[in-house]
Amino acid sequence: MFQGGAYVDGQVFPGTRGSCDDCTCSRGEVVCVKRRCPSVSCPHPALDGCACGVCDGCRFNGRDCSNGERFPHPSDHCQRCTCLVHTYTLHTHIHCICM
Repeated sequence: MFQGGAYVDGQVFPGTRGSCDDCTCSRGEVVCVKRRCPSVSCPHPALDGCACGVCDGCRFNGRDCSNGERFPHPSDHCQRCTCLVHTYTLHTHIHCICM
C-alpha cells in the first residue's frame, strides 16, 4: 500500500500529487526517482511543471502554429483559425470560425 493504492511488485506509478517522481513497487518497498522527460519533436518546446519539454503549438495542414496564433483557413478564407493548447491535459486543437 502506498498513499491509499495497492501496487504489485514491479508496477510503476506516479509519485505524490504535484511531484515529478515515478515510483516503483519493489519487494514490498516503494522506490521513487525523478521522472525522465520524453523527447519532443517540436521546434520550440515549452517546459511543463517538471521542466520537461512539451510541444506548445499545433500542426495544421502541414503548418506549425504557435499557441494562440490566428491565421486564415487555407481553403476557406471566410474562416479564421486559432491554435489552442491546453497544457494541463496536453491536448491541442485548431478552432476555426467563420468571420
